[in-house]
Amino acid sequence: NAEYMGELLWIRRSRISCLVLSPVHFAILITMSAEFKALPQEEKDRLFNLVCEKVKELQLENVEVEYASFDTAMRFEQYFQIEGEVPQSEGQKLEDLKQYLATLNLEWCCRACLAYDAGDMAPRVDVIDVATGEKVPLFGASRDGKVLFIDFWATWCGPCQGPMQHNQEILLKKKEQWKNKATIVAVSVNDDKEEVKKWLTENESTELDHVWAEGGWNSACARSYGIQGVPTCWLVDKEGKLVKKGHPSEFDIEQMIDDLLASDGLFDASKVIIDSESEEEDDHDHSHGEGAAVVSDKPKWQDLDPSVRQSVMTEARALMETPVLKMNAQLSETYKKRFTMKGGQISTRTVRIDGRVPVDQQDAIREVAQKFINVASDIGIRAGYIVKPSVPTVGQTCSQCNSALTEEAVKYVCGMCMEGGTVCAACFGQIETTSHKDHAFFKLANPSQKIDDTLRFGPGNLSIHQHGTGCHHEESRDSQGRLIHHGVFCDGCRGPMVGVRYKCANCSDTDFCETCEAGNVHLDAETHNPSHVLFIVPSNLQIENMKPITFSA
Repeated sequence: NAEYMGELLWIRRSRISCLVLSPVHFAILITMSAEFKALPQEEKDRLFNLVCEKVKELQLENVEVEYASFDTAMRFEQYFQIEGEVPQSEGQKLEDLKQYLATLNLEWCCRACLAYDAGDMAPRVDVIDVATGEKVPLFGASRDGKVLFIDFWATWCGPCQGPMQHNQEILLKKKEQWKNKATIVAVSVNDDKEEVKKWLTENESTELDHVWAEGGWNSACARSYGIQGVPTCWLVDKEGKLVKKGHPSEFDIEQMIDDLLASDGLFDASKVIIDSESEEEDDHDHSHGEGAAVVSDKPKWQDLDPSVRQSVMTEARALMETPVLKMNAQLSETYKKRFTMKGGQISTRTVRIDGRVPVDQQDAIREVAQKFINVASDIGIRAGYIVKPSVPTVGQTCSQCNSALTEEAVKYVCGMCMEGGTVCAACFGQIETTSHKDHAFFKLANPSQKIDDTLRFGPGNLSIHQHGTGCHHEESRDSQGRLIHHGVFCDGCRGPMVGVRYKCANCSDTDFCETCEAGNVHLDAETHNPSHVLFIVPSNLQIENMKPITFSA
């Protein structure tokens, strides 16, 4: 919906690297109750402490409590969450925690769930049948006694699109062999069922059993299954016992279901190998790019008097209002509290400066950084000065028809030819008949767009393949024959990327589809920086690897 999309675009533009960019955190930013947001910080801290004491009282060792706020020049946001997987034997403790949270009006922040292992019975929950709109059991009559591959996904999720198409292809192939024995259930965690219905009218997914988890991320279904991100899949036998859970890439769906059916559809621990899941540390403070905290004998930022912090932030924000910094850098203050039984309670308050500014503007970012360096020892400086990459030369005349190219004229510059690759709009329409066939181009749509040292991606930083010549993904196309760019979705309409891909050469991860580019969505300042250059990837090419241009901190 519009509110969700607004949050997503803001997070993209703000470059707050310390905020985990996962759908779970997007959802929590939005669903946090207005009552909680309005509370004074002292009351939020009090509630946090009460929850920590309850977790400690219940001895829930696998539960983590976390509160964080992000204060930037653009806005103030925060999240409060309780997460973790609790052993089945401690199920009553988890219920006691949830009941206690309800007394504090904090039930919305609990993402903790029961842990499930191979052989455990999958949770029995109700879902909404997308076709009929009726509430039905996930293990209802139509699916009872079948081997089920349950795929949790969302229409806006780029990495979900490829697996969903693969699911359709498998069911078409195994339709007769698996009839009344096995099927694939697609459980959408979208906020709105209508989004799923719309997606189904635009995509071929007729063989899947489509249901909707009413309530999205906060639905009983998503919570019961411990869905922390999509895509996530569960394979269960015909009795509803878990065989395996994980990312779609971890499954050979066809082979695993065939193996189960060969065992009469039942889980057999001696025949099915369950991969152990690696535990990844949930660290929200990974640094990106080069640079390190400044070391000195000054106090840490969090130990300073609040009035000092406020004064420095006010001065720094004023400096960040200069156009070059406002468009290319981000200043953020993060306040975070985390509690676990093992580590106890940790509280931190930090300041970061992130971004990339042209080398001739480095003094501007240094002035901002100096404000903090003068008073504290632990300021995270992650703002880089861009090193000029190897970029193609923009010609003054069209290399095909020799017509003059004015500064205002729309022009296309070949990203794979360093010289002699500038063409006018008319000749670009016939580019397939020239030596630039199958090449990727930069598009300069207005005088503010330049091919210079502000580019994040240049021709030497993109690994571009023609299908059949080393592509990691097999070529796949939609019903109109357009190439599907796996794992990529449009930042304008949020749909999957098909056909010609327009990738921003300045942003770290921004793409537009043919329709949005034609509608000039990328030139809307609310969506994207109009001065950024788009890199046009033809429909028969796939970007497999994108390495940012190296810059020094």
